[in-house]
Amino acid sequence: MTGFYPESQATVDLLVSHAADWNRVLYIGWHPAITADGGGWYMEYIRFRRGGLDSEHTVLERYRPYYERMLEHPLNKRYKVRGLNVDVVEWAPVTEDRFDLIIWWHGPEHITAAQLVPTLQALERIGKYLILGGPEGVDNSYPVPEEGSGDSHKCVLSRKQFEELGYQTALFDRTIRGQGPHISAVKIV
Repeated sequence: MTGFYPESQATVDLLVSHAADWNRVLYIGWHPAITADGGGWYMEYIRFRRGGLDSEHTVLERYRPYYERMLEHPLNKRYKVRGLNVDVVEWAPVTEDRFDLIIWWHGPEHITAAQLVPTLQALERIGKYLILGGPEGVDNSYPVPEEGSGDSHKCVLSRKQFEELGYQTALFDRTIRGQGPHISAVKIV
């Protein structure tokens, strides 16, 4: 498996005892510079943790150019990914879809602080298991955002903030990659 960070795998492993339940998986956000393998780290790793069983994968991406690149990626075709070109902030409160596992890896920091709690509550309404990841505090070490992509960080996340919302958290040191600490958070709804 390529393209995953050790903290990604470690975070999925926090919920691995529930892997048999992960039939429908939602992944929020697809960035070509970060998910160069098409999001394969999580698709392959979840398949591995499910003993070779495939899951139905849905990927949300609000920025049209990234969405189109995601649809063309060979790995996404292999997994028959259902893509939705929508903004999670607008979509989550109104969707009737339900998911066993929701992964929002390096995404919560891309919405405003005012949008964070309502969006997480909406995701908790539609998912059984949630995995979140993002920088602890301010971290400007990521690529310069593509114009219109929404890639800039709009809120500052903290481990305490997620714990107050009922998430189990872990903090990972990313200084070896020139980045600040990383929060991983999981919740069983």
